[in-house]
Amino acid sequence: MAGEFSGEPDDGLGMESEAKTIVLVSPATADANNGNWHTAHRWAQFLSGHCDIALTSRWPAPPQEPAPRGAPQAMLALHARRSAPSIHAWAKAHPDKPLIVVLTGTDLYRDIQTDADAQQSLDLASRLVVLQEAGLAALPAKWRSKAQVVYQSAPALRPAVKSSRSFRALMVGHLREEKDPLTYMRAACRDFPPGIHFDQIGLALEPRFEEAARATTQRSPRYRWLGGLPRAQTRQRIKRAHVLVNCSRMEGGAHVILEAVQSGTPVLASRISGNVGMLGADYAGYFAPGDDAQLAALVRRCALEPDFLALLQKQCRQRAYLFDPREEKRLVINLVTSALGKSPYPHTPHTPARQPPERLIMNAPDPISTVTPPAAPRLTSLSHGGGCGCKIAPGVLSEILKNSSNLPGLNLPPQLLVGIETADDAAVYQLNDEQALIATTDFFMPIVDNPYDFGRIAATNAISDVYAMGGTPIMALGLVGMPINVLPLETIGEILRGGQDVCRDAGIPIAGGHTIDSVEPIYGLVVMGLVHPSRVKKNSGARAGDVLVLGKPLGIGILSAALKKEVLPAEGYAQMIAVTTQLNKPGIELAGMDGVHALTDITGFGLAGHGLELARGAGLKMQLQLDQIPLLPGVLELAAAGVVTGASGRNWASYGSEVSLPADIAAAHQALLCDPQTSGGLLVSCAPETEAEVLACFKRQGFLEARTIGRMTQGSGLEVL
Repeated sequence: MAGEFSGEPDDGLGMESEAKTIVLVSPATADANNGNWHTAHRWAQFLSGHCDIALTSRWPAPPQEPAPRGAPQAMLALHARRSAPSIHAWAKAHPDKPLIVVLTGTDLYRDIQTDADAQQSLDLASRLVVLQEAGLAALPAKWRSKAQVVYQSAPALRPAVKSSRSFRALMVGHLREEKDPLTYMRAACRDFPPGIHFDQIGLALEPRFEEAARATTQRSPRYRWLGGLPRAQTRQRIKRAHVLVNCSRMEGGAHVILEAVQSGTPVLASRISGNVGMLGADYAGYFAPGDDAQLAALVRRCALEPDFLALLQKQCRQRAYLFDPREEKRLVINLVTSALGKSPYPHTPHTPARQPPERLIMNAPDPISTVTPPAAPRLTSLSHGGGCGCKIAPGVLSEILKNSSNLPGLNLPPQLLVGIETADDAAVYQLNDEQALIATTDFFMPIVDNPYDFGRIAATNAISDVYAMGGTPIMALGLVGMPINVLPLETIGEILRGGQDVCRDAGIPIAGGHTIDSVEPIYGLVVMGLVHPSRVKKNSGARAGDVLVLGKPLGIGILSAALKKEVLPAEGYAQMIAVTTQLNKPGIELAGMDGVHALTDITGFGLAGHGLELARGAGLKMQLQLDQIPLLPGVLELAAAGVVTGASGRNWASYGSEVSLPADIAAAHQALLCDPQTSGGLLVSCAPETEAEVLACFKRQGFLEARTIGRMTQGSGLEVL
């Protein structure tokens, strides 16, 4: 079995052997060291090996630049106004060849409103690209139908250990009007406690900004203007800063924000469309453009309130998947190859209110080709259920398994510490006095359409059972069932890559596995872990008087239903991915706390179902405080509108007779209690004196929504208060 499933999936990016020449126009050169140049240079690297790239500042190229090796087949031009002469010349010379225009910032938010050349560039383009999702809404409706989103990227850096002796804010960007450097300087001159510092990197593009920077240096000892620095040095300073500040008045998709996110540094940003498109509408670190008082107040909060800084770090981590270089490369190659009619990936029409932030290309129009490649089906359309909602209903499962634990002649070895007796999360087998082996498996059908995200969610969910037993995972085996004649191999490869990336984050290899050709897509893992025998945390160990702590908010099933019904907004999708791909690593630390008596994770049977398992195992009653249960934003409203899963109804039919509800409970709240959670949070039963330590453990590891939600008492069943 182990030998059947190995190796990295092919990236599927190859083009035909016949090389194509693409003209890539950047109005900025290497000397400018700005966003347009970095984008052009990076995209040229992505495309090299797949086509010939003629990177130029204008087209036709000036005589001093080398001529392309072959006749150009397409143009990709950055900035609708500054590259307008090249765009117009291309359209005149090659009216039937693809022309892709990338709106990078000032052209999107200023020029296309008033500049005739910029407007003509958009009219002539066969495709348009914006660099963050809010950019689509900034486009007038007549151009929006041919626009798509390609997020820019930066390599992730290992986060630096920040100084504990001082707090350092950093702003990066050439000093010019659009970047609003003066707001940052004014904020630096306000009153702050000792130890708070403001650094600013960037060349002054106008004398008045240089004068202002020097004057601020004289006025405020906490402010330093470092001038222009090489990119490598700048990234290291971003990594070491406690917070990065972006004061821009207009942005297309700021490189500096994604570099901060990929460096583990949270961001304070002006609330403008471009920044919201990068960080999300609900990000907590926004200030009004030009408001130095608001900015200064946020810097103080970051310096003095660790929980607020941790919240910003968590929200940035949740957006990091958008800025992965592998995904930008895939999107750029797909952009060009699909424009040439040779796309290896499908693309779908853009629907702003419904479309999640896909890792495949968003809103690409029909290819400019006489032959359109067949579109692959949505993953969720191939499955009758998704995620942990695929589970057999608990009542049916109990009937199936009722005689499994006491079959005649079955002699269970004493080393089997945990079997199926209490429906625990994994089996545990004692190897010796110091080690017990945890073994578990979990797999399901797609809960999302994005294959990479599906792979990540499935792997995170499978590994969670080891953490729920208090163990440390050591290796995994892959379980793969795919409709080979329906799904492109590239899509299947993306699913596997998602799983591999999560296992890499967990520190374990996928050492083998098994594959089959199946009717519906299925992916998951067998996971093994180790734990000290005395630290095994069963779901049956709760004690009367224990308090209950839940590690993640509820609502994943509701969001998955909204996604399938195509009513889930982009922010809801981002929240869904962030929660379902967050590894339940606190379980390892919780296992070492004597006051933690029981652990389980909340998955397909919902909070009520898995809570009942914990209560039955201990012979106790579980009491839940309804108003203390954390919920994902928007899920209560969705449930009230009837957006629920079929699994929640099956769950309630299986165990509702054991649950006591308030007489006036809303149907939406009841649905959330039995809402199937895919890769849900840990539920901890602990002594009251350990409650603060448990909550602190969750918060330290980024589970900021962890809450105390109830207690264990004498009795049976589950009571909701």
